[in-house]
Amino acid sequence: MDIAAEKNFTSIKLLRVMDVLGLTRDKALTEEFYYTLTALSREMLLSEYGQSEENVRKMMKEDKDTLMTYLGFIKFLETDLKYSPVASASKSISGQQYRKLVKKVAIGMMIRAESFTKLLQAKCPDYVRLSIHPSSGSVKLSVPLITQRNGDFPRTPWHSVCALSLSGGYSMTHAKDVRETHRLIRHKRLPYYFRERSDLWDWENDDVMFEPRYPNALHIYPLHTDSRALTADEADKLKALAGVYEGSLSVTGFTNAADVDAALTHPPTLPLAASQEMAAPLPTTTPAAGLAAGRAEVPAATVTSVA
Repeated sequence: MDIAAEKNFTSIKLLRVMDVLGLTRDKALTEEFYYTLTALSREMLLSEYGQSEENVRKMMKEDKDTLMTYLGFIKFLETDLKYSPVASASKSISGQQYRKLVKKVAIGMMIRAESFTKLLQAKCPDYVRLSIHPSSGSVKLSVPLITQRNGDFPRTPWHSVCALSLSGGYSMTHAKDVRETHRLIRHKRLPYYFRERSDLWDWENDDVMFEPRYPNALHIYPLHTDSRALTADEADKLKALAGVYEGSLSVTGFTNAADVDAALTHPPTLPLAASQEMAAPLPTTTPAAGLAAGRAEVPAATVTSVA
């Protein structure tokens, strides 16, 4: 919610299960208040809209989307649970037993997920549901938050990190796969994203910021108000970067920003929908893509969740 407010994404309204259940109506949702409602929210969700394991298994046999979600849970859990408390007490179990443990956890997640679906169908029958998971589009519209140049549907953000290549391409991947080749960039002292290592932009320091602007722009500016000029070496590196970065670079805030910016090549910044078409055909629509970027191409009231 803080990110949406900071970026002024006024066409996005973020809701949690407790919001849809009406537990937060006309109340400010503080962190303390949120934690007092989590157990009650889960209890209400399962008691009023809960699905039995038998029903969920039947749905997986009959519905492609349900099966896709289940298989996605299993794929993630096989890695995620390996070093978790769930499996720590069973380190001596065989591979087959571990697989059974993973499936048991996945079924529990499916029961909650299907209960959430029933809740939305009951409370928001006239809304359009967006999802960051692949689907057939029969119940919800799949929206890739960050399109991949290889055409794959991106991993969910809480299961991966965002990596930016020197050419300006984004990928959602596991941190272990990019730690050696990319540099961890922090924002407000917190891990932000991984950026491919290169002398063309690794000269960034405490008073210079390289800010990616999805889908293909890069903004370079000073972090402090003190007058600061880019050196000739820094300007040359930015010019070289503009030659390999497949997007637009903009330089502002430096005392010589206008001169440096004028020397850079400026390909047009792609609209979000165009960047998706270049990446690969994906099961989404232009209006839905606009909503993913916080644009008001579809009224905000028609969106019920991104789940």
